[in-house]
Formats: sequence, C-alpha cells, structure tokens
Amino acid sequence: KLSKLVEDTLLKCIAEEVNTINPKDSLFCIFLSYSYENHIPPSIYICTAEDKQRLINEKSDIELIDQSMWNDPTDFKYHLDISANNEDDDVFRQFNQEISMLETPDEAVDLIIRVCLSLKKKVYELNLILEDDFSVTASDWDGNDFKKNFRIINEK
Repeated sequence: KLSKLVEDTLLKCIAEEVNTINPKDSLFCIFLSYSYENHIPPSIYICTAEDKQRLINEKSDIELIDQSMWNDPTDFKYHLDISANNEDDDVFRQFNQEISMLETPDEAVDLIIRVCLSLKKKVYELNLILEDDFSVTASDWDGNDFKKNFRIINEK
C-alpha cells in the first residue's frame, strides 16, 4: 500500500537527514512541521537542550506541552528539509496528490504520527545525545493540532 511505502521512506529520509548534520548537542526534541497543502515531507526542526533553556528563560511559565514553546521552531538550532532522491520524491508527490484528490488530510496526519512513533524507537540507533525528557512530536505549520499530537506520540 502507498501509505506504508511513504511511512517507511519518510522514516528513512528523516534518519538520513539527522545523520547528515550529526548533531553533537544534547537534543530535547525532534519536531516535524507539515503543511496542509503538501503534508509529506514535513520540515524537521531539532530543539537542543540549549534551545529549550533559552525558551524557558524567555517564558517562565512555559510547559513542555505548551503550544507557545513551539510557535516559532525556526528559533531552534537545526532546521532540515528532506532532500529526497527522485524516486522518494515521486512517492511523496503521489501520496500528496492522493490525499488531495480524496480529501483525506487526516490520513496524512495519522501517517506522520506513526512516523513519529517509529522515530522515537529508532532515534536510539542514531547515536544522538538525548535529554532525559527527549520527545518527538509533529504539528501543522500553525500549531493547531500540536497538543493532540504531542499527547498521542508521547503518552507515558
């Protein structure tokens, strides 16, 4: 099925992009930001422990799940766009077209959430330095579904 191919391809591409930058910082979160025009591939933002501390210092009442922390992920140290090869790009394009034609954006969001859940498990294979409260999450570009997605992906 196309969605399974997209899910596997996206997970592979995210891991490759993170490996390419090979961050030496302690990481607090990997955040996938998608648009409703083209869900796939999402942009990847990586929040370091230093980013987190800066945000906490700027907003003393901030909470991890507080949407305001994620209002401008461009402030995070790392912003990656997936550089897919032509074959992967075609798979993503086909998926986005299908989602658009069938008017099923929730299917794309569900796929991104599944990728986040898989990435949470796979991240330990990437030899990254992770904070104790490390998380993976995703949201649309304006943060409308941040809290819902965060709870689904990071439930304890």
